[in-house]
Amino acid sequence: MDKIITYKNNIYKTGDSVVFTIDGNIVLGKIFIRNISNDRSYTRCYVCHNNPNYNGDNSPEMLGFEYSWSFSVENNNPSSLNSDVEIISPDIESKSKEDYFISDKLISFFNTQELSIVKIVLEKENIFPLYNKFEVSDTKGLIKLTNSEKNRFVEIKMGRFLTSVFKQMKDISNIDVNLTNSDIEKIYNNFISYQSDDYIKINTVSGDDILEGYKRENYHNSKSSLGGSCMTDKLNFLKLYTQNPEVVSMMMIKTFDKIVGRCLIWTTTDGEKVMDKRYTCDDWVISKFDSIQKEMKLLDYSDCYENKMTIQLTNNNFNQYPYLDTFKIFNQEERTLSSIINDNESKEGLVLLNTTCGETSDDIG
Repeated sequence: MDKIITYKNNIYKTGDSVVFTIDGNIVLGKIFIRNISNDRSYTRCYVCHNNPNYNGDNSPEMLGFEYSWSFSVENNNPSSLNSDVEIISPDIESKSKEDYFISDKLISFFNTQELSIVKIVLEKENIFPLYNKFEVSDTKGLIKLTNSEKNRFVEIKMGRFLTSVFKQMKDISNIDVNLTNSDIEKIYNNFISYQSDDYIKINTVSGDDILEGYKRENYHNSKSSLGGSCMTDKLNFLKLYTQNPEVVSMMMIKTFDKIVGRCLIWTTTDGEKVMDKRYTCDDWVISKFDSIQKEMKLLDYSDCYENKMTIQLTNNNFNQYPYLDTFKIFNQEERTLSSIINDNESKEGLVLLNTTCGETSDDIG
């Protein structure tokens, strides 16, 4: 039987998606219920999420998230938590709207501003009750709200829209987002940039500048393959990249000065340019990389498994190595990296760069 907790007349079990606050700041995630105390006075729980600002005790299961924060529910007082966590009912005390729609582009913007809760509350009947469809307007700074039943719409400034949403949340469900007028103005300006695609910056760097792409503090968020990258914050292992700028560089895609995607660009001994595996935190970034690859006529890393491709290093004066996705076959004597080994090729002296601890695997041969 699933372990459950009751809090403010709502029943929660492990894996339930929740909206909660830590120190008054809204975070989205899932709940994990660990156990009941020996004296049965409280139940130990965790909220699992992707906000690096709240990296607390590790949950036994992370439920697909990067971080977790512990709290306890007093069993004899199901309206009390003995921590700075507050669970907000996922129902927001209202039924869902019929024919609710929010555009992917608007969802992506809310995600870039860490305002995913806006998408959740807009679905409820008591938040902007006259409208069930929400989109980015073609006019700068405006958002389009539609009543599909009456076939009419209005367009209002993003700042005014958010101020109204947050006021309704406060009045109806006592949810306070704690954003100042200055915060709202910054989000509005970001929205204008978002509409014109000015918010997307693409940089290609080499040498020590590559290290920027591996620091978690520079990530927009810690979701998906970017957040789960095994080389994140392992800067001591990356000299193979930083000391070979002639053959390896990094392409980074940023939104609002934070990294949402990165990939290595290799130059083979034949002069071909190869785009390696993409590490991203959102699906649209993958599509952006695909467009760049076609525009720049870069080979895809998958091509390297059909035909052997080789990278000639100019420097291998280091003792620790990164985990390599594609060019992981290392010939230390010849200072080369390869994608595959041909059938008639000797394996003597070859090692694999496929560990996350900075070491090489055993000799292939």
